[in-house]
Amino acid sequence: MKCCNCGKPVESRDFCGNCLVKTIEKRARKAMQKKGIRPSSKIMVVNDGSCEGEVNLHLAGELFDPKNTKVKAELETGSDFICVPDTADKIAGDFLDSMLNSGIPVQDEAGSNAIIRLLGDSLSEEVFAYAKTKAIQFREGKQSYVTVPIIDKLEERHKGTKFALAKSAKMLK
Repeated sequence: MKCCNCGKPVESRDFCGNCLVKTIEKRARKAMQKKGIRPSSKIMVVNDGSCEGEVNLHLAGELFDPKNTKVKAELETGSDFICVPDTADKIAGDFLDSMLNSGIPVQDEAGSNAIIRLLGDSLSEEVFAYAKTKAIQFREGKQSYVTVPIIDKLEERHKGTKFALAKSAKMLK
């Protein structure tokens, strides 16, 4: 396989290490810009110690003003924005689970404008590879969400399924 961006040979991913880092950071900046965050905005970063949580914290540290950023393990009130470690896998899983079980898409409790998903356009395996490339420490085996096995099977057969489901979920909210 070759890297989608630069064409270097890679073993199992779509991107080489350098291109993966640039891509994840570009996606995170894009997610932040869509929300219209001002320098004076108060942002709470949720970190549960998982790979996704630690990468979310790392990216938030690079993108947001440290004076206005708080790190918490769970949600609390008092912030303008809440930065959660949701990946495209989690968004797609929640969407599919809610559609199959109740027929109603899950709505954000704090309002969708207050939620920032820096990793919302990245897959969990990309986030894991980013953490390894950047040497970000995290608790092995801890995952911030429960996987929906059918999505992994669909992704194996039809590449891009997770992104498509995550995009559909965002469009419906």
